[in-house]
Amino acid sequence: MNDTNSLSRRKFIQTGAAVGGGLLLGFYFPAFGKGIKNAGIPAPVNFVPNAFIRIGTDDIITVIVNHSEMGQGAYTSLPMLVADELDADWSKIRFESAPVDPVYNHLGFGMRATGGSTSTSTEWDRFRKAGATGKYMLIAAAAQTWNVDPSSCHAENGFVIHTSSNRKLSFGQLVEKAATITAPQDVKLKDPKDFKFIGKPVKRLDTPEKINGTGVFGLDVKVPGLLTALIARPPVFGGKVKSFNADKAKAIAGVKHVIQIDRGIAVVADGFWPAKLGRDALEIVWDEGALATLDSKTQTGQYAELANQPGAVAKKEGDITAAKGKAAKKLDVVYDLPYLAHAPMEPLNCVADVKVDSCEIWVGTQFQTADLMAASRITGLKPSQIKLHTTLLGGGFGRRAVLDSHFVVEAVQVSKAIQTPVKVVWTREDDIRGGYYRTRAYHKLSA
Repeated sequence: MNDTNSLSRRKFIQTGAAVGGGLLLGFYFPAFGKGIKNAGIPAPVNFVPNAFIRIGTDDIITVIVNHSEMGQGAYTSLPMLVADELDADWSKIRFESAPVDPVYNHLGFGMRATGGSTSTSTEWDRFRKAGATGKYMLIAAAAQTWNVDPSSCHAENGFVIHTSSNRKLSFGQLVEKAATITAPQDVKLKDPKDFKFIGKPVKRLDTPEKINGTGVFGLDVKVPGLLTALIARPPVFGGKVKSFNADKAKAIAGVKHVIQIDRGIAVVADGFWPAKLGRDALEIVWDEGALATLDSKTQTGQYAELANQPGAVAKKEGDITAAKGKAAKKLDVVYDLPYLAHAPMEPLNCVADVKVDSCEIWVGTQFQTADLMAASRITGLKPSQIKLHTTLLGGGFGRRAVLDSHFVVEAVQVSKAIQTPVKVVWTREDDIRGGYYRTRAYHKLSA
């Protein structure tokens, strides 16, 4: 995973890496404080003090967000951290999803990922330092322009102001000069009492595009020549195809291909409905495997029996047996939790376009690094030859954070086989019947 996008964990590339057209002049950010100087590199159109911020001459500040937006607000909360320390104008803040690159890895998971309600807590220091670093460099640029001491200047609402003379320059006016400033080894962060955005109500940045329809979810993705695939998967986890007859499926108007992949039979068509009708027409004999006879009632009995066995002791304090003997009231409770479908509002989907020397993926995912590495394994391409676009997620709740990347793998395998861009779509029934469920659990408490 260290070679996710042909970049070292210790060094972030200084030239040639563009995000939305802005030259990235970054330093390895998680270590924060290497102080790599930008001098000697041609001044970019945009000022990029680090891998997480891009400031244009039009005063627009784009925050590169490294966590997926699935409705929880990451595309607003993380830019708030940057904007507060930068002393920016909130109306000028924009966001972009980060590319899959080690510099954007989750600091706890060690990969590009979103989960466990950790987006804000893990990025609290890193994003604030990103903003504070940008402000330091902008103030230094203004001080050089005016030939004054930086301590006599301050940032406010998207401007750097010389306090005594009230001269001011917008962030956009300072980008060229700021790009020549040495990034500081350490920065001072705000006292919480001075927060302008953090902890305050602000307008979500992703609301307008969700209202006007310009926001792109996975199901919205369209590319030239795109076909749609539905996959017939085993009725039992672990099952495999024994044999199949695709004649009736191929007779459906619009069906282009019927192919076998690791997880079942894919019917590829020029739209969703012919793909669905084609899949319905498949004749498949399944080998249901070792789990064919598993049922919930039997499993409940097994779990109840296991719960009566002595387990590993995590912590022991005092004499629980003696305490229970003297207790005025005793509780014996069982918490039996069934498998639960995550059931995100937007069913699973993935678009893949596999070519001989490249692979491009569009997907609403929580595990970008795992998805990219899975695509590399299937295609035989280097990670640097694969580009993954993270779309908006119509809900996730962990369903889109699967280490085997199965819904991405399906699309990559189908596209590789037919050498055409394809969108694999899971129906609601597919997800309920054969998705990865929240774990079954049986807890027994005696107190």
